[in-house]
Amino acid sequence: MGAGQTPHPQLIWPALLKQQGCNELLPLRTNDDWQRFCADSKHLLQYGDKLVDSNFHCFVLEEDAHWHPAAPLPPEGLNDLIRAHCATLGHCCTSKMHLHSVMDAIDFLNALEG
Repeated sequence: MGAGQTPHPQLIWPALLKQQGCNELLPLRTNDDWQRFCADSKHLLQYGDKLVDSNFHCFVLEEDAHWHPAAPLPPEGLNDLIRAHCATLGHCCTSKMHLHSVMDAIDFLNALEG
């Protein structure tokens, strides 16, 4: 994957990266964020990692080292991912939380970190 390229031409930013076997999420607002992640941490990517874009389309890193479209995230799926992320960080009481967009999720995650 060359510099400036998106992981998949159909991916619409912003997006969330969920790595295989881990409930933590990495918010990626733009392709520039993706490029910075790849420059610093591309070696951490593994087969089965998933990107969820702003339209809830999913892309999975396959064994051919390319991102392939997968089943879209179901409506409640975003909130399930965020709750699992929060639990990893020791936050509870998120059962009533309901986020409606990937951008809302990114803003929420940044507020947790800030």
